[in-house]
Amino acid sequence: MSVSSISAYLWSKGVLTATISIAIFMILPVVLILPTILREKPNEFFFETKFSISFDFIRYPQVVQLFVASFFAFAAYASFVPMMTPYFVNYMHFSHESIATAMTVYGFSAIVFGVLSGKFVANIPCKITLLLSLVFFAMAMVIGAFVQSAAMLYVFVALAGIGFLMTQINIYSLLS
Repeated sequence: MSVSSISAYLWSKGVLTATISIAIFMILPVVLILPTILREKPNEFFFETKFSISFDFIRYPQVVQLFVASFFAFAAYASFVPMMTPYFVNYMHFSHESIATAMTVYGFSAIVFGVLSGKFVANIPCKITLLLSLVFFAMAMVIGAFVQSAAMLYVFVALAGIGFLMTQINIYSLLS
């Protein structure tokens, strides 16, 4: 059973069930895993010139846990985006133009906030910013359950864009 078929099943049970399930699916593993991993040690950078592909990371349970947590965040995103357009067009009766505008707002908010989030991540510990980004993304999912107007739709996708981009930046920062 693929992520898309699971998300289609959730959406068929209703938007509130789908969005809350996606939010829980995304944030719960991270909340359970994040406190047990990574003791941040700033200013301990080193460079290695040799490159090789290996699975040595499996020896480090904290890295594997971070990969698992990031999987859930990306899986939540993957269950959100494919179902958003059909739901809002077919059931909420938004026009295709409104959805296209919403996806533009999503991308624009992610890009604009991406510029600012580099400074945000540099000044606040990654654990806190990752948790905040997932809370943003989860809030967007819950707001998505109550969208009734185009303005609410745009707020919903803007928060989702900010939350998802912050999640990406933080996961890559923690993995580096």
